[in-house]
Amino acid sequence: YILTDEGLKVVRDEILPALEEEYPHLLNRVGKISKKYANEKTKPSEFVEMVHDELLIDDKEKFKKKLNEILEEYQNLLEKFKNEDYGFCGVWLAFAGLSDLSVEALENIKYSDLLSEEVFDDFDVSLSEDAGKYFILNKAIEGLKLISEKYPLTECLGNFECISEDWNKCKELKNEVYAIFTALESNAIIYGYLETEEGDLFLKDLTAKEMEL
Repeated sequence: YILTDEGLKVVRDEILPALEEEYPHLLNRVGKISKKYANEKTKPSEFVEMVHDELLIDDKEKFKKKLNEILEEYQNLLEKFKNEDYGFCGVWLAFAGLSDLSVEALENIKYSDLLSEEVFDDFDVSLSEDAGKYFILNKAIEGLKLISEKYPLTECLGNFECISEDWNKCKELKNEVYAIFTALESNAIIYGYLETEEGDLFLKDLTAKEMEL
């Protein structure tokens, strides 16, 4: 599948400038996704299969098992975060925010489906509701992978530079977390698994605290 000339023009003139202005971290993410799948030898059918496998779309039992597993891991992380003090380290706050958001969204998916098992009985990958919950879980998995690779942040303990926007190592990592956070949050709101935009408040509050420092 490729974009038409008209589609390329819309992306170049409208979408990319909007991303660059409002969500620079997402623009960086788009570049990484493009590189991940940019393989001329990959056939369209293979590409579709790769995406389906990544989103766990075709196995509802595997989805339920994976959801419980990821939810428990995030709950354990939140317990650890409660007993730690990284001050106003931007990455640590981003990790905590992503974990809190993931627990809320995944719990809402889990318990809404427990109360209504026919959701799975009538499972249909063509329905946006099912595609939505799978995408949310996939973003949560992606976030957990990032946290597990970088946490604990030993270099941030007692390091005042860690709270500075000028410290590129922290800034780049925080932007990666924000990209996942934004995608997970927006889809959870769209598909009804978050009732309020608390995540937006978290991001704004975090930025304000860092500016004060």
